[in-house]
Amino acid sequence: MNGSYRALLIGVPTYRDPHIDDLPFVTDDMTELAEALSDVGYQVRVHDVDETDRESIDYAVETF
Repeated sequence: MNGSYRALLIGVPTYRDPHIDDLPFVTDDMTELAEALSDVGYQVRVHDVDETDRESIDYAVETF
């Protein structure tokens, strides 16, 4: 591969809703996935896990 593939990784490890359990492993999983994809030629962008409101995610997808 020559970098013609791209990946946008968006993960939400914490939630404001007390009825939804946090997923603390998401951050590490995204890091590992980004490394694996980069190793095979992907251009990878990892979205900031602190910017998980709808507007930020929509913007990330639109600008990707």
